[in-house]
Amino acid sequence: MNFDMVVGPLFQENVEFIADKLRNQNVPVISPLSKTVDVGGRPNLVKCIPDAGAAGQVIADMLNDKNRYAKVIFAYSQGNEADIREVKARLLPRRDGSFIDNVSFGEEMIDRQTLEATLDPDTQNVVIIFSEDPVFLSDLVSKLRLMRDYDIAVIGPAKLLNIPTLEMDYLNRLNLSMPDGNYIDYKSDSTKHFISKYRNKYHGEPSQFAFQGYDVGLYFLEKLWKKGPYMLQGMGDSQSLLGTGFKIEKESKGGYTNQFMYLTGIRDLTLVKLSKD
Repeated sequence: MNFDMVVGPLFQENVEFIADKLRNQNVPVISPLSKTVDVGGRPNLVKCIPDAGAAGQVIADMLNDKNRYAKVIFAYSQGNEADIREVKARLLPRRDGSFIDNVSFGEEMIDRQTLEATLDPDTQNVVIIFSEDPVFLSDLVSKLRLMRDYDIAVIGPAKLLNIPTLEMDYLNRLNLSMPDGNYIDYKSDSTKHFISKYRNKYHGEPSQFAFQGYDVGLYFLEKLWKKGPYMLQGMGDSQSLLGTGFKIEKESKGGYTNQFMYLTGIRDLTLVKLSKD
């Protein structure tokens, strides 16, 4: 059986298996949802979910453009050291070189006094959180919220929005910003049109997966239509669709990875898209 393109499967091992099987036929395999899929040695595999390097670039750009004179504090749980190195490698030189600090969390949560000792009362403190652990995230944000005598802004993962113990008011007070691979603007005409068509066809509300599936299909099917078997050589553009952006870049020793990320944040108790400039 001949294929022009394969979208999926959803899980890492399965999509890597398919990519290996179709590599000699140069069939593009699109991984739409796996964060951990390995494109190394698989020149026909495309990973749609941006990796930590893409998030690190967005964070570094924000610090370089908007927080040049802030004290930067990296707060992380064990296992995220590489993510911090990604950001630091992209930072421009900062004021006298002493305005960067690390706070590492192991098995025990750090006490409030130790955390407060890292903050500077005379300047803005930008706390960058690297963790997906909901207990860690909830504990840290709750403690930062109580430090009202300090100017604190937080950059963290989008997972913060899904922790029930963290009220929107907490995140709003901390001026939360988040690099995120997905952002749906429900006020846009395109989004409203998609939701209307979806309701009429499926008699329900579209999930985030519905938006992602539509965006992946639209982006790659258009590339296939225009470029045919050479579609992988025609993906150098940057494009934002309903909820997903695409900036597909070739890895030096393998396939392709999406490097497009939005910068979102909580402002006035609302999730909004922020300017990267």
